[in-house]
Amino acid sequence: MSHQDASLVSISDQKELERVEKWAQDVLDVDKEKAKKLFQKSLKLCQEIIEKIV
Repeated sequence: MSHQDASLVSISDQKELERVEKWAQDVLDVDKEKAKKLFQKSLKLCQEIIEKIV
């Protein structure tokens, strides 16, 4: 992540979420199912944080 923007993810953009999920699968070298579970837990956490601050 050499650019500042690369460290930010819009959780309202489905295509961006798909890119992050694929990136996690490739970089973490886990199978697709594990990457999907990890990603879903992370997304849920982000949504809970947003609900608390809005």
